[in-house]
Amino acid sequence: MKRPLVVVAALLALTAASLALADHMSPDGIGTASMPNDIHNTRLDVRLSDAPNTCFTDLVQQAALVDDPNRCLDDPESPECVALLISDTCEVIGTIPDDQY
Repeated sequence: MKRPLVVVAALLALTAASLALADHMSPDGIGTASMPNDIHNTRLDVRLSDAPNTCFTDLVQQAALVDDPNRCLDDPESPECVALLISDTCEVIGTIPDDQY
């Protein structure tokens, strides 16, 4: 009796985890998560820039991105909706052209 419940719980957990990962590790790129803040876009900025992961985790742990509005939420085609180039020291040093991501 318990075994089917465990199997169902495990399947539900895997499904929920894949949905959460799909949102933050989106292969569709910047501006695709429709989140009210800029966490998804910042995560992709760090990954696309090959910057250290600590650039993102430090911001999340400090809750620094909570109040930042999503720069792509209103208009994904706007000039503000670009991938930011992040340096090894976690500084924004430019933008990444659309054809490079």
